[in-house]
Amino acid sequence: IRDSNNASKTMGKGKIDVLKIGSFSFENIESVIYDMPFLVCNNLYLLGGDVINRLNWQFDFEKNIVYVSKATFKPKVEMTELRIQFVNNRHFADFEVGGSIFRKCLIDFGYSGTLEVSKTEALFAKLKKEKEDKMQTITSKTSSMGLSSITFGQETTTLFIDSLKAGSAVFKNVKVNIKEKTDKKVGLKFFSQNLSTVILNNTDSKYWLKSIHKPMDNNLGFDADFYLNNGKLEMVGKNLNEKSTAKKLNIGEEVKSIDTRTANSFKDVCEFLKWKADQSNKTEILIEKLNGEKITILRTTF
Repeated sequence: IRDSNNASKTMGKGKIDVLKIGSFSFENIESVIYDMPFLVCNNLYLLGGDVINRLNWQFDFEKNIVYVSKATFKPKVEMTELRIQFVNNRHFADFEVGGSIFRKCLIDFGYSGTLEVSKTEALFAKLKKEKEDKMQTITSKTSSMGLSSITFGQETTTLFIDSLKAGSAVFKNVKVNIKEKTDKKVGLKFFSQNLSTVILNNTDSKYWLKSIHKPMDNNLGFDADFYLNNGKLEMVGKNLNEKSTAKKLNIGEEVKSIDTRTANSFKDVCEFLKWKADQSNKTEILIEKLNGEKITILRTTF
């Protein structure tokens, strides 16, 4: 295959004799075999639409419980309907942003973010210009991990749209990442941050949404992002705004340590990823450059 970086990659294909979810069994499931670090390191399996669409699902984000059923789930009276369309086993829906219809947006539960669009989308190009004029955007170079590739240093503009309408449900202050090349998609974080319950009734092509009111999450992570790449700690993302604490660092730059941890102190990428996740509650991290200079990196906030 050709991955998102246009590099040639080889993937395996397999067949699972029997896959069970609760009391439901599925036979002869075709599978792609590839060692994506995030999946391997966390012992996870990525379930595809060929199985997902054979069941109906109810997600309780407050209790972290998922229910599955062959029969459709009955929505509560306070839930609102969102109609979806199936294209090649994937889910798409129309949303409304600023009074304009945003058509055929992919709903991707494998994407951990909120809402991502290409800068070629006319609706969001206009919103981006309006927010930039009000100095309400943050520009950064970001990293992202897909099944077969990791992208470093992709320019991204982050902003919050005033509202997004899904069916008759309205969500305020929705975070959007605008990139050069990407599919327009709504991710898991949109649902988990804005909803207490989501029903996916695949049988009749309907979602049912139960909103929850939470304060806007304006924390965008640290001003600098790092990865253990070929035995080196490298900078793979940075906040480009004037007040960024990462101004003295460059994409691709190797650093000596992060909070005193050097590259050779990690057994492998899995240990690094687990350690990195543990740093998510910190307010700052200390970077030591190869020349011995130390830089305190703070969080990016709106």
